[in-house]
Amino acid sequence: MMRFLECCALTALLSVFWTGCGSPSGPKTPANRAPTAVNPGPQTGLTGEWASLGISARDPDGDILSFSATGLPAGISMVSATGRISGVYTAAGNYAVAVTVSDGRTSTRVEFAWVVTAPPNRPPTARAQTVFVDYGSAQAIALSGDDPDGDPLLYTIMAGPESGGLTGTPPDVTYTPGPGFSGTDTLRFTVRDGEYESQPAEVAIVVRPEGVSSPNILLVLLDDVGMDTTTAMHPGLIENLTALYGPAGHNHPYYRRIAGRPASTPTLDTLARRGIAFTHTWVQPYCSPTRASILTGLSAARTQVLDYTDPLSPTHETFVRILRDEAGYSTAVFGKWHLAGLGYYPGMKPKQAGFDLFLGNLSGALDNYWSYDYQIQDEATPPYQWRTEEAPSRSLPGIGSTTYAPVVKVADAIDWITAREEAAPNKPWFAWLAFNLSHIAAAAPVTIVPDYDTLDEATREEILACGGVFGTGEIGSCPAAALNRAMTNSLDTVLGKLLEAVDAIDPFTYILAIGDNGTPMYGQPALNFIDNMYITRAGRAKGTAYESGVRVSLAVRGPGIAAASENGAAVHGLDLFATILDLAGARVPLTVPNGRGDGYVAPDSVSLAPILFAGAAAVRHPDQGAVISETVNPLAGDTRQAAAKNAVYKLLCTEDTQTAHCAFYDLVDDPLEEYPLPKPSSCLNFSNGTWTPADREWHFCSLQQALATRSFLGAP
Repeated sequence: MMRFLECCALTALLSVFWTGCGSPSGPKTPANRAPTAVNPGPQTGLTGEWASLGISARDPDGDILSFSATGLPAGISMVSATGRISGVYTAAGNYAVAVTVSDGRTSTRVEFAWVVTAPPNRPPTARAQTVFVDYGSAQAIALSGDDPDGDPLLYTIMAGPESGGLTGTPPDVTYTPGPGFSGTDTLRFTVRDGEYESQPAEVAIVVRPEGVSSPNILLVLLDDVGMDTTTAMHPGLIENLTALYGPAGHNHPYYRRIAGRPASTPTLDTLARRGIAFTHTWVQPYCSPTRASILTGLSAARTQVLDYTDPLSPTHETFVRILRDEAGYSTAVFGKWHLAGLGYYPGMKPKQAGFDLFLGNLSGALDNYWSYDYQIQDEATPPYQWRTEEAPSRSLPGIGSTTYAPVVKVADAIDWITAREEAAPNKPWFAWLAFNLSHIAAAAPVTIVPDYDTLDEATREEILACGGVFGTGEIGSCPAAALNRAMTNSLDTVLGKLLEAVDAIDPFTYILAIGDNGTPMYGQPALNFIDNMYITRAGRAKGTAYESGVRVSLAVRGPGIAAASENGAAVHGLDLFATILDLAGARVPLTVPNGRGDGYVAPDSVSLAPILFAGAAAVRHPDQGAVISETVNPLAGDTRQAAAKNAVYKLLCTEDTQTAHCAFYDLVDDPLEEYPLPKPSSCLNFSNGTWTPADREWHFCSLQQALATRSFLGAP
């Protein structure tokens, strides 16, 4: 009995552990507590816009929560695991939303109103275009315009043409050039939606000379050549940047980095002076994604080529197929392909893309610039196969016989163009020349000293001073920037041989040259190549969506293009899809296969022809016409980035499009991205129309919406 009483006394003291006398029952299980949630309050939106809302909730017991919702606006859905609500508003209305947060045993409910309205009527836009007309022939022209609300449009001719006649009822008219006329004629028109009339747009009508049908077209891709390497193509650029960031401007402590040393590029400089230089051209941050976007006219989100390992699906439409199959062009590609993926090359091969001939390398980089696999697709190979031979030895005027890859590529291109002109002088041709320069080699030594006779005197002297051995991988003590300059100068020299040959063979040729991504900064002193223009270099450049990763030079010359002209509009490499088809007078498709084989999408490409021939300032709306570049960076832990810009502002987001993960810049005041702008805490005033393009915050929200709906960071 005594022991029993002692037990009871002891267990009373230890009641926090035991529930009574006798044997212990173990620890108590605390009662479950309900989760808590924050009511987000009333929400508003406009039909057709993107919605994004997070429900903040917590559980005091640390239980895993699940979310559900009723009454959401049409087109909007919730992710049950995170509580994230998103989608595109599809119908106006007053919605009573109830969100339930559950820990599996108890739940909490919050209710709020969500009002979705139709946007006010917005003005339409007349679309500029360029039309090519054969000498003495009539040409049908379909005028076009866009209305953001889908309203029917009324077309009105305002002026012109002056050198020909126009018949028909707008928007379907027919132009007939006057007797003996060749050159550029124009007409101006507007569109009206019943309430608003657009600003006038111009149609440039290019009448070809007698005896000339479609023009020849040469596209040149420069590998790993960012704008910093080619600033000599843009006189005054470095001086203006130095003034902007120097003592009289931002007074940046490191502004002297801007005036570095670019490569010597006299051929590219002359190309820009003989035509038009675009100063704000974006591409994708890596080689393959840029090539895929040019070929298909689609964003990286749509091609699903987001880094240098991704293959392009053969189901995509290409502008090359249209040139060959519909416009009667001979087609060939020389040099680096890098669209079939890596390894066994499962993706699109050149003949599948519409090329008659391929001579070059399917891979992303050569193992060695003098000893490499020389891969071929010709009439003897099926579209999905190729053969590999030893690298041939070739020469060019002033350059001795060598297997040096840039010389071989240019010699191959000249031979093919010459043969086409001799065999079928009236049949147009399209050639795609893709240099491997200035990309590093895939095997050691990765940096090289080019052949002596492909360099100018100043570049030779720089290499001799640091002990480099010409035509080898023996770089002596030459720094990375000097080797990058030498490789780019070598590219420029052999490109000059090609342009001289083309001018002699057929001057009625359009030539386009563009970089495929920014200059690399690989995080090692021997592989950090930027030596000009940019202040902050580490963590940027090739592979990123910063300006140093996506901004490149683009130059276009040819008949009807004003020499020594410059354009600063926001354009993208993918615009070459529609531009090249326009130059050829070929059909620009309104829709193309989406690549999955289950539907069609409108191309993202916008033709630059109105800028080239009609003097248009831009081809996109300065506020709403955003261009986008996006990337997955395997060299930085597969970091995901996307950026959008309009005429002034840029938004760069990492991993997702949430405000906290985005940086906002004014590219007019801060083109080198040194001073991020403050970000709004909410886009409610954007959604309800309180903010307008006159408000800086409007641009943040507009670009964020573009990334959320069009880039791979936000699009489903």
